[in-house]
Amino acid sequence: MRDLKHLIFMEDLLQEANNDLVKQAKAEGRRALGYTCNFMPEVLLDLAGCFSVRLRAPRSGSPDMATYYMSARTCHFGRSLMERALEGGVNFLDAQMATETCTVTCRFQEHLMQKHLDSVKDMDIIQNPDFFCEFTDVPFKKTENSYLHYRRQLQAHVLDPLAQNCGIDTSDEALLKAIEQHNEVCRLITEIGSYRKLDVPTITGYEFHVIQLASLTCPKDLILPYLRETAEELKTRQPDAKPAYRCKLVLSGAENDDPNFTKLIESCGALVVADRYCYGSLPGREEIVVQPGQAPLDAIARHYLNFSMCPRFMGQDEMRGRKKYLADLAKEYKADGIIVASNKFCEYWSYERTIDTIVLNRDFGIPVGEEFALARLQVFTHLDQQRTDALQALHQLGIALHAALGRRLLLQGLLGALEGHAPLLDQVVDQFEVLHILRREETVAFLVALGADDAELRLPVADQRRIDVEHLGHLAHRIKKFLGHIYRLIIRNVLGYMLFTRLPIRFANPSARPRAHTRFTPSENAPAATSCLRR
Repeated sequence: MRDLKHLIFMEDLLQEANNDLVKQAKAEGRRALGYTCNFMPEVLLDLAGCFSVRLRAPRSGSPDMATYYMSARTCHFGRSLMERALEGGVNFLDAQMATETCTVTCRFQEHLMQKHLDSVKDMDIIQNPDFFCEFTDVPFKKTENSYLHYRRQLQAHVLDPLAQNCGIDTSDEALLKAIEQHNEVCRLITEIGSYRKLDVPTITGYEFHVIQLASLTCPKDLILPYLRETAEELKTRQPDAKPAYRCKLVLSGAENDDPNFTKLIESCGALVVADRYCYGSLPGREEIVVQPGQAPLDAIARHYLNFSMCPRFMGQDEMRGRKKYLADLAKEYKADGIIVASNKFCEYWSYERTIDTIVLNRDFGIPVGEEFALARLQVFTHLDQQRTDALQALHQLGIALHAALGRRLLLQGLLGALEGHAPLLDQVVDQFEVLHILRREETVAFLVALGADDAELRLPVADQRRIDVEHLGHLAHRIKKFLGHIYRLIIRNVLGYMLFTRLPIRFANPSARPRAHTRFTPSENAPAATSCLRR
């Protein structure tokens, strides 16, 4: 398809939290207000004189400093935000409007907050003398008491501090004007996203992901002209004569703020047609309706509670409603399956992902991938007629994709060129490098590569060679046996396990000789303690 006119510009905006439009608004004297969760109504942060910025940490590396303050057993998303703050990447903020929802992002924002206590020394992370941080408590239910409590919290911890500290007009008239601008953004995003419902969509999941993120991270009045032009451009955009995708997917999950992950999925032959995750538009881009005689703040509080599909609402009716919502999305957007993603150590979405995997398949007959596994995605794209059986076969593989959302690469190997589709393990080269093996009962998850530049297990595409379910089952059995064999050898000696977490150790290909003759070859820099390893 013809490239969208403003796509490259929006991609550039997403490279930094303090992007060009944010700098422009700051130069105009407006206050930058950061937030991380949809329960902080962005419409309240877009009043005249200020603007909202939903925080991200693009191009993050290893969050070593943040891990020191937050522990390695916390979500990588929250640690990445903390790392970026420690690096000075969010010093442009005038305030952080926090919510007591997600535990890890709440912890991150607590580090930003100036406590002014004799017993606790403030970290002074944000280098802005006027910076302040406010926390809003969000109810776990949707009742009249919940609406009242939420409304009072928004008044006390959002509107009042903005008026007192920044001189922002928070009157009903100002709120109505902010709602009007917010609703225009919602209408445009919804219109742009509706082209994904077509039999042959005229916008890709990656393109929509970029546009949606730009609307969350830039001042609304400055991004609106680009959204209007994009919506107009899509009215006449024509799809490719031969679509590049073989199936359509709904992508659901936690804080997916990386459009390159959507691009990765689509590079495998799928098309993401619905974005049901925390940074997505479903839900999130519904217009706020103010009834006659209703206070604008009351309408805002009810809107954000009623439309939320967050897994922190744990009532049975809410949980069943979320499954039906996902199933309805798959039907409305003509999706062939659903991928449910969760960040490692994310408590809410770990439960939600597990339940979705069971309920959506059992009650609605929708194929569900419970993790980011490219091999399962290949089943969607190459085995349309045998999808269910193939998914069951590939489920045995336990292939885990290293995720931009925080999943660690456990085992990486190099495979030769894939000539056939039968005994694939015979093509494994002699040398592997063990990066990290977790000590646990079940077989380790792993990721293999076909070449030095690849980072995924790719099955042959349909026009090259057809893959049978029997071969997938055979492959799954061989790989499980292979990994179990490696795993038992590694953890048999505690000292050997400790060494493996620190040094890369090479070992000969176990498929080439009997188990009794398998030997480890320590690296040249290994300490003398390696003599305890089995030889």
